[in-house]
Amino acid sequence: MARHGRLRLVTDSVRFRRILRAVGLAGVFELHPSMGAPLARTPGTGDVPAHAG
Repeated sequence: MARHGRLRLVTDSVRFRRILRAVGLAGVFELHPSMGAPLARTPGTGDVPAHAG
């Protein structure tokens, strides 16, 4: 059953991003270089930050 969720990965590793591209998973995950963007609440989506502070 699809839940239309998403998995956000935080990494500054170029090597890890390269591996994800090589195995065809780069487009499956939201990739972020730091915690700022994935923790920011996105208005209208119901997203709630997993960590505050």
